Amino acid sequence: ERNVLDRRACCIWANMPIPQARPSLFRDCAKWPPGGVRVLDLARILAGPSATMLMGDMGAEIIKVERPKIGDDTRRYAPPYIQKKKGEDSDIAAYFTSCNRNKQSIALNFTKPAGQDIIKQLLKDSDVLIEN
Repeated sequence: ERNVLDRRACCIWANMPIPQARPSLFRDCAKWPPGGVRVLDLARILAGPSATMLMGDMGAEIIKVERPKIGDDTRRYAPPYIQKKKGEDSDIAAYFTSCNRNKQSIALNFTKPAGQDIIKQLLKDSDVLIEN
């Protein structure tokens, strides 16, 4: 098996066999789509957001954590921008909206103790952690 998510380790093993002793959330196709799976998304730029985008497409609940006031770097990867109306661009990159569909986003500063407490609670309530 390849590209299988493992709940206990909370990370992705790409192109590596899963040891039999490690239970998996998505061991066989009968468990797809992964509805009921909560993913905490601390990733940014390309690989992590793309992975969580696909998990969201398959029914997982994705909670994306972004930096306050700044957000994800890809919000500014443009042009092209999403249009507000014909001929008028918004300030949100088309790339950002495409790879962050199906996600709930929160702004959280987890360099501060209060933000760390929230991350810890989100981790307790999540099945998978993605970060890069």
